[in-house]
Amino acid sequence: FDTGLVITLLIMFSILRAEFVLVYSGNLKHEGGFPRLKRDWGPLSWIPGSLGVDITSVQANIGLDAAMLIEFTHLAMKICVTIGVPMCFVMAPANYWIGGMPHSQVDKLSRIGMANIQMGSWLYWVHAVVVWLVILVSEHWIKQAMEDFLVRRWTWLKTMPPPRSTTVLVESLPLQYCSDARLREYFSKMFSPGDIHAVHVVRRTEELLSLIQQGTAIYLALKKAEASFEKDGARPTHFVLGAGSVDSITYYRE
Repeated sequence: FDTGLVITLLIMFSILRAEFVLVYSGNLKHEGGFPRLKRDWGPLSWIPGSLGVDITSVQANIGLDAAMLIEFTHLAMKICVTIGVPMCFVMAPANYWIGGMPHSQVDKLSRIGMANIQMGSWLYWVHAVVVWLVILVSEHWIKQAMEDFLVRRWTWLKTMPPPRSTTVLVESLPLQYCSDARLREYFSKMFSPGDIHAVHVVRRTEELLSLIQQGTAIYLALKKAEASFEKDGARPTHFVLGAGSVDSITYYRE
């Protein structure tokens, strides 16, 4: 079932890639960037095309996050190969042939694991050493991946275009700095005043917007009352709870 599902998805991807080129191959460029495939690309031509792309090219064309996602899969493969190959070709046979447990007491799948090792066997000491080797190998690959990431992260930060590279978001401002002028004055003490291009404090305008809407409604009602007075010659009135009938023009003007 799993193999059939993988084959079906590969066929679907190959068909969609040919029908929707902009979606599935929109990152290809005539000059620079990703290497451009031949015009007569086949259904599986994306495989050599993908293998021919390096991480630096991925970072330059579709961003650091996508590059790091690919690097994460590379890290996982390195760890699996470094640990998995010795486990499969050294420790699994050792557990199977030297474990010492009767085959009648252990199922076939468990014979290559620690379930096949007798109590007190010297193989437990080997596994104790292997555990530390796994830790050291994993730490080595993770440390190396982190060092590579820091270099790419620094490059990404240095090449980021403005205004993204020159914008700082500051939250939880004290009340004394909740104005453009006071906040600019504060940052001018930390940096050179010429380095500060602009300072904008976001205002909370929920109540202000409500008051503006209320004022607009009153203004329109006043204009309507004045138009009615000019048309009919009689001052319009309306009922107000607690005040009774009031003059509309005077009420709205107040």
